[in-house]
Amino acid sequence: MWLRNQKVGSSGAPLRVIGLLVAAKTLAGTAIDMFKDPSMAEAAKKVLEERKKKPCISPADSAESQTFRLSRIAMPSSGQRPSR
Repeated sequence: MWLRNQKVGSSGAPLRVIGLLVAAKTLAGTAIDMFKDPSMAEAAKKVLEERKKKPCISPADSAESQTFRLSRIAMPSSGQRPSR
């Protein structure tokens, strides 16, 4: 049995192409399952509606994250321009 790295390396395709193919196959398989069993789609709609009721809180909006970003912009080290 080949290891995953050996398969990717021997195919000649860049890793990002392999990742895109895996993602496309996964999405296509999920779509086929949804068409075969409509109750899955209804259950997914219910979950989505429940999630939409709760506010979305991003980790980037936290106070610690804002303080970190401001400190990097306000105090660049050794006269260099701050990275973004």
